[in-house]
Amino acid sequence: MTIEIAEHTWIQYAPRALIITRKTPPAFSEWEATMAALNAMHEAGGFYRGDLYLKGEEWWGETKASSIFDPRTWAVKTWQNCAWVCRQIEPSRRREELSFSHHAEVARLLPKLQDHYMQVAIENGLG
Repeated sequence: MTIEIAEHTWIQYAPRALIITRKTPPAFSEWEATMAALNAMHEAGGFYRGDLYLKGEEWWGETKASSIFDPRTWAVKTWQNCAWVCRQIEPSRRREELSFSHHAEVARLLPKLQDHYMQVAIENGLG
């Protein structure tokens, strides 16, 4: 699936991550519109939200990226939690068989333990 904003296609969904296909930042307003589109999509997963927000932090810094959050229309804590999990578990270590919630449960652990417990969950059919 691809999100198209203002006739630009620069994001692709992967099973457990967003793939940002551009090397340079879009206009801030274009990124903000994409964030708003994800915010409106109730089925948008935690990895998609977290990865896109973290890319905004990378491009414009935390202060400017977080400036778009209006608590009347954004579940700010949800976005912060999604970004935190995505910081803790990079895309290459995320398990397709497990939900975002599974990843959130192990995110506070060291990477080796994250991998161990995610594998245990998969082996025990908890995905």
